[in-house]
Amino acid sequence: MPKEKHFSHTVPQKFVERLRGLQKNLRVLSSLLPARKLPLLTPAQAFGPDIERFRDSSQSLVAWWDKQSQWWCFRGNLVTGRGRSLGFQLAFIDRHTQNDFVGALPARWITPRAFAAHLAISDPMNGDTAKTFRVWQRGGLLSNSTGFAADDRFHVELGGWYGFRRADGSITLYAHGDGDSIHLELSELKPLAYHGQAGYNDGDGAAFYCSYPRLKTTGRVLLDGRLEEVTGLTWMDHEKLTGKESPFQGNWDRLLLQFSSGQDLMLFLVRGRSEAASGSWIDAQGNVKHLVASDIQVENYEYWISPRTGARYPIKRRVRIEPLELELELKASLSNQEVDLTRSIFSSFWQGIVSVTGRYKGGELNGHGFMELAGHDQRRRAKVIEFLTKS
Repeated sequence: MPKEKHFSHTVPQKFVERLRGLQKNLRVLSSLLPARKLPLLTPAQAFGPDIERFRDSSQSLVAWWDKQSQWWCFRGNLVTGRGRSLGFQLAFIDRHTQNDFVGALPARWITPRAFAAHLAISDPMNGDTAKTFRVWQRGGLLSNSTGFAADDRFHVELGGWYGFRRADGSITLYAHGDGDSIHLELSELKPLAYHGQAGYNDGDGAAFYCSYPRLKTTGRVLLDGRLEEVTGLTWMDHEKLTGKESPFQGNWDRLLLQFSSGQDLMLFLVRGRSEAASGSWIDAQGNVKHLVASDIQVENYEYWISPRTGARYPIKRRVRIEPLELELELKASLSNQEVDLTRSIFSSFWQGIVSVTGRYKGGELNGHGFMELAGHDQRRRAKVIEFLTKS
C-alpha cells in the first residue's frame, strides 16, 4: 500500500517575516498620505465638555463623529401570548477606520467608516435544536453595505435593520433574517443609568458608557412563519470610545441582570485584571450605586465548550457582592448562544439569556438577564488579531 501523505499547515517563518515587513512599510506609507475627511479622534475623559454633554440624556445616544467606536446594543427577554419564552439581541456598531489594518492593508483605504450589525434570537422551547439559537449579521469592514448613524438624534440603520427614537421618547427596533424578524416598541421604565465615574469608564479603551436598564417592550416576532405578539423587558447599552482595539476584541465578561423586585445589576469583569472589575447597582427608582473590584466576587462552576471555535465559556456562575449583602447564582438558559461574527467584525463571543436566583439582604431574589463573554476563543482570536494588527 502506498504511504499516506501528511501535509504541514505551518507557515514558513521567512514568509511571516516578509509579510510583517510589508505591513510595517505600508503603515509608514499610509501615515504619509493625506487623509481627507477623516475626523480628529479624541479620547473619552472624566472631565470637560464631553462628559457634560454625555450626561445630557438627549445627547447620550447620538452618534459623535470624534469617537473611533460607538455601539448600541439591545438585549431582551420576551414572552409570547402563548407563554413561549424568547430572548433577542440586536446590536449596531459604527467604527472609524483610520487606525485599523486588514493584514498589511490600511483599513481606511477600503472604507473610512465601517458599520456592522447582528441579530440573534434565543428560543429555548423550540423542538428543533438547530433553531434554539439563530444569528444573522450585516455589514462589516469588507462589506459594501452602507450604514447610517445620526449626529442630531438617536437613529441607526444598516441593511434594512434600524433603531430610532420617536418624538414621544419611545424607541422602535426592526431587524430580519431568513424569513424571521422582530418589530418592537420600547418605552422607558427607568431613566438612563451612567456607569463608572458619572458615565466615564477608564481602561485600555476609555469610554463613555450608559444604559437603559429597563425598557418596557411590546411588539411582534415572526419565527418559522408564525407571527407572535410579545411583551417583556429590554436592557439597552451604549458606549462611545477611542482606542485601537475593537470593542469586541478584549478579554472581558459583562453581566446585565433584571430582578423581579425592581432592581438591576451591571457587572463588567476584565479577565486577568481583577482590579479592573466594576459594576452598577440600580435600585427600583433608578438611583445608581457604583461598585469597585473589591466589592465583586465571581466563581465559575460549569462550562460549555464550543464545537465551532473551541472556546470554553462559563455558563453557570456564582456572584457575591458583600457591600450589598447580595448572593446570586446565574444559569444560561441555553448552552449554545455563541455569536460567530468573524465575517463582519473579526470576532466571536457568547452572548445570551440567563436566569438568576439568590438572596438580597436575607430575602429571596430572582430574575433574568443577559451575559456577554468576550475573548474566550483565545487560539482562534490570536490568529485573527495577529493577521489584523501585527507589524
